[in-house]
Amino acid sequence: MNAFLKKTIFFSISFCMCAQFLCADFRVYPRMITPGSPPDNETVFFEFEDFDDPKPELKIYDINGREVKMIPVSPSAISLGWRLVWDGRDEDGNLVPPGVYIYQWKKASKSVTGTIVIVR
Repeated sequence: MNAFLKKTIFFSISFCMCAQFLCADFRVYPRMITPGSPPDNETVFFEFEDFDDPKPELKIYDINGREVKMIPVSPSAISLGWRLVWDGRDEDGNLVPPGVYIYQWKKASKSVTGTIVIVR
């Protein structure tokens, strides 16, 4: 079996498992942002439904698996309609370099992982 077919099968299985428990409650848009440019495409939004999990987590990693940013769920997220925002900055407030970044949303014992592209 070639590598493309293996990746396609893995994606299909992951997507089906994800759809059963979380994806309907979690949306990410846009998947490509240009931080530091005109304000119409500087941030990515993570929207989620109201739930009772006391400690949900959203983390952003670079392509090498290094944690770039941890975005806490706070009262401001609730006031935004259960929305978290990432502005393409790391924990120190610096704009991250262009490239592919991985987000991981954890809710109870379940998680969703996907990608975001930073372009300049």
